Amino acid sequence: MNTEYSFTAQEIEEGKGMAGVAYLTLIGFIIALVIGKENRFSMYHVQQALALILLFVAASIVAVIPILGWIASVIIWIFGMVCFVIGLINGFSGKAKPLPLIGEIGFKFNMVKPEASVSASGGSVPPPPPPTQE
Repeated sequence: MNTEYSFTAQEIEEGKGMAGVAYLTLIGFIIALVIGKENRFSMYHVQQALALILLFVAASIVAVIPILGWIASVIIWIFGMVCFVIGLINGFSGKAKPLPLIGEIGFKFNMVKPEASVSASGGSVPPPPPPTQE
C-alpha cells in the first residue's frame, strides 16, 4: 500500500483550513469531508481524522468493561488527545504526516484521489494512445 503522498503547494495552501477542521469534532469532520472532497490534501487529513474518530469510539466501547476497561479507556483517550493535537497542528500547518500508530489505519480508507498528471500548460495530460498493430 502506498502511504507516500506528494501534494502541490497549491493543494496544501487551498486545503490547510479544511485539513485542520477535519479534526475538530464529528461536525468538523463532516464539514471537511463535504467541502474539501476535491482537495487531495484535505482528504488526506480527513482519512487520518476518521482513524482518530474510530480510536475514540473503540475507547468508549472498552470503557464499558469494569476496572481494566476503565484503565485502558483512559490510556486510549490520553493517546487519542495527543494524536488530536498532532493532527490539528499538521493539518493547519500544511504537513502531511500520518498520526502515530493509528495513521496506517487511515490509509486503508483510501480517500485521497490519485495524483493527476499535469502538463506544462496546466491542463491534464491525456493517456498515451494504444500501440498500433502492424
